[in-house]
Amino acid sequence: MPKVVIFGARGGIGSACRQAFLDAGYTVVPVNSNSVDFTQADSYEKASVLLDWEPDVVVNCVGHFDNGNSETHNKTFDINVGSNWAIIQHYINNPPKNPVKIVMVGSSAYRGGRKDYILYSASKAALYNVWQGACDYFQGSNITLGLINPVRTRTPMIDMTTTAFCYEPQEVADIIVKMASSDANQLVDMKYPEETK
Repeated sequence: MPKVVIFGARGGIGSACRQAFLDAGYTVVPVNSNSVDFTQADSYEKASVLLDWEPDVVVNCVGHFDNGNSETHNKTFDINVGSNWAIIQHYINNPPKNPVKIVMVGSSAYRGGRKDYILYSASKAALYNVWQGACDYFQGSNITLGLINPVRTRTPMIDMTTTAFCYEPQEVADIIVKMASSDANQLVDMKYPEETK
């Protein structure tokens, strides 16, 4: 039975991923985002769950949204970029014996700066570059990486008073499960229904 470690398994997309992977027959190891301090430089060493469980798939749903440009850059980048970098750095330092798929959750905001959440957009653009660089770094190894960039999704992270169209977390999770079964590097840019016509 394949094993998946899900960081941020209590959030909207994370909890949907937990159920989707269970339904797909995986052994699921959920990790609360508060149990690993990704703001610390040695956080990859603290992610011992990766050594203990030797998962086939690692999904990182940890994220931070600064709505209103009210914060310093540290928290937004430490969480949105740093958490993914910590996982990648873990595998740089601990090459796995068996194939591992790492799936990171970005955002459609990476395609351009947004005036109401500048740091969030910038951090997701940085994550895209992390994915690109890591794909190159691990080329020819048994590690592949996926990056999914959802559009607006109905999670606690966004203002739920919006009347705009939202995807459900389960729809994002279903795509992540499909990505997990691929042995290729993948980029999935989700689109709004009107963009697919």
